[in-house]
Formats: sequence, C-alpha cells, structure tokens
Amino acid sequence: MHVIVLGGMARVGKTDVADYIEMEAADEGFKVIRLSFATPLKEAVAKEHGYDDWRIFKEEQPDLYRTQCQEVGAAKRAENPDHWVNLWCERLQELMTEELENQTGDLWEEYLVIADDCRYPNELEAAKKFEALTMFVFAGERVAEIPEADAPWRAHESEEMSQKVEAFLPDYEELFDWAIFNDKDLNVLQKKLDERMPFLLGIHGQRYGRQCQCNECKAFKADIQAEELIAHFEESLEEVLNDDTLPEELKKQIYDAFTDIIDDLRSGNAAPMDFFRKGWWMKIDGMNFEPEEGDDDDDA
Repeated sequence: MHVIVLGGMARVGKTDVADYIEMEAADEGFKVIRLSFATPLKEAVAKEHGYDDWRIFKEEQPDLYRTQCQEVGAAKRAENPDHWVNLWCERLQELMTEELENQTGDLWEEYLVIADDCRYPNELEAAKKFEALTMFVFAGERVAEIPEADAPWRAHESEEMSQKVEAFLPDYEELFDWAIFNDKDLNVLQKKLDERMPFLLGIHGQRYGRQCQCNECKAFKADIQAEELIAHFEESLEEVLNDDTLPEELKKQIYDAFTDIIDDLRSGNAAPMDFFRKGWWMKIDGMNFEPEEGDDDDDA
C-alpha cells in the first residue's frame, strides 16, 4: 500500500492536486482510496445531525457543517489529541488487511490511499509511520487571493500549522517531504504534477533505497521559486562586490553576469531549475570558469 498525504491552507487547491493524482494513479493500475484525516470526524458530525452522508450535510448546510466540524473536532482533541488520528490509523490498518486479502493469483493490485487534509503535526507523525509521501501545497504569490483569505475561521487551530509552513517559519520548513506551488493556473499545476508523478506514485526507482541528495533533486522536491533563487543570487552578489580581494574587472564581470540571470528569472526567460543542472555556472556569457580537479557543483 502506498500513502500520499497533502497539506496546505484551506482553499489552496489540495483537492485539485488529489484529484489529478487519483486520475493518473488509476491509469497506472492502482486502486485509489480517498481517506482524509477528517473522515471519521465528518461522519460523526453528520450522524449527529441526522445525515448518513457527510457530503449531503456539507452541501445542504455548509456553514453549520464547518462550524460543527471545528467545534466537535477541537472538543475531542482537548480530551485526547490523538483521538481522530487514531481513528484514521485504524481505517488505514483495515485497508492494509483488505489489500492483502483481495490479492489472488499472480496479480497484485496495490492500494493508493490519498489524504488531502493534513492540518496537525500529529497527523504528519501518524502518516510517516505508514511511510507516507507527504507534500505541502503552497499558495505562493496568490496567498492573499485564495477564497475567503480573511475569513474568521482562518484563525482556527486547524489552520495554524499550514499558515506557519506557508510563511516558512523556523522549524516548519522541512515538515513535508515535497512541496508544490499552486500560484498559477490549473495547466501549470498539472504540468508540475506530471513531472513529479512517478515519484509521487512510487513507481520511480528512488522509491526504494537511498534518496538522491544532489542540489537539482532537492530543488525539484522543494519546487523552488524564482524569487527565492533571486534572493540567494542577490545576497551572493553583494558578498562578491564587498570582497576587497577581488579585482574590480572581475567584480564587474560577475555583476553583469548575475544581473542578467536575475533579469531572466524575473522576466520568466529562465526557470529556477535551469540553475541546478550540472555545469550551469560554466556557461555564463563572458566568464571563463574552469573547475579545478575535485570541484563539484556545491563548491562552484
């Protein structure tokens, strides 16, 4: 069984990501099951209000549904922080048993479980016990434009972890294995997902064994953004310009070269990933960089 857990602020597009992964996974032969962390809570709240299906409750009384989920969820967590997480883990264990019991002959139908609502640290911890792949969906440049960005319910505890991850606060930057920025249109999002799909579905060779730690792979997993890279370039450029040991002519060459790079990133003529591929730094126009023996891209 393979488990994918998605986090992100409410209305950021986690369901769009989950829907696309589900479609691609089904094409690859997975049996896809959507099991959100909130499923046990949603079912309990719906039953309390006379609904057999929480989806109908949500559709007919959306405001009451959201309020009840927040209040009932918080009340149970106050009694036992792991109450809802434990119920989710029990469901996952049941699915693991079901997967094994359903296998016949030589055909193995692997289950893919997708949870698209990771909101609390203990949910992340539970997911990692099942060796889940975790990914955070960032709002990025459109963080102030997502639906109901200023709604009162954004202050609820269920949004706290996601808001801290979105803001890159210390101790929250590496909670998730992967990141993807959903700050453009749906086509851009789907293209990014297509590029990552073999890794997300666990059908890439790196599912087993040591994970590659090169800068290109790290940047790919982090979906590094142009502004983040520009900030690093500008910081490095300032250090170069303030270095009294460098000749002025070399400083001018470096300044011109890196200014062009920054302009290309800002204009979209270059993509962040272009600068994480082997040897990119040797190709800067007008510069004559020759690596010494033993140099690698990190030293460069």
